[in-house]
Amino acid sequence: MSMNRILTLGLVTITALVGTAQAEVHANFHLPFYAHWGQVTLAPGDYKISIPDGYRGTPKLLIEGKGKTGYIQPQVTEADGNSTKDPEHSYLQFAKVNGAYFVTQYRSAAIGETFRFTVPKQARHRSEKADQDTVKIGVGGN
Repeated sequence: MSMNRILTLGLVTITALVGTAQAEVHANFHLPFYAHWGQVTLAPGDYKISIPDGYRGTPKLLIEGKGKTGYIQPQVTEADGNSTKDPEHSYLQFAKVNGAYFVTQYRSAAIGETFRFTVPKQARHRSEKADQDTVKIGVGGN
């Protein structure tokens, strides 16, 4: 093998590895109501979620839309245990507590993981008998 071929093959390999390390998962969703996600309050509208590929430990999710950008850190990250990655089954799950919506879960089928979030204690304890419903919104993208 000639020296030029070896250098070219090495360069292609390095470029592919760097490109893979910097790849991210991007997903989009439309929010039809106001919702709280960590310390961020989201108005109704269109948003994008980005998750860095190859993260170590608990990732920070980047949420962008409606002129806002915020990082959200999940409380728990769980692998789905299913090797089939199906982007059609990604969703955000919301809990409606005392009339306010809170993100409690984001499932990214593209990477096969579910990210869980907690409802703040002050919201859960506003009244002794809290009405709590769950709503799921589909998330599109990769």
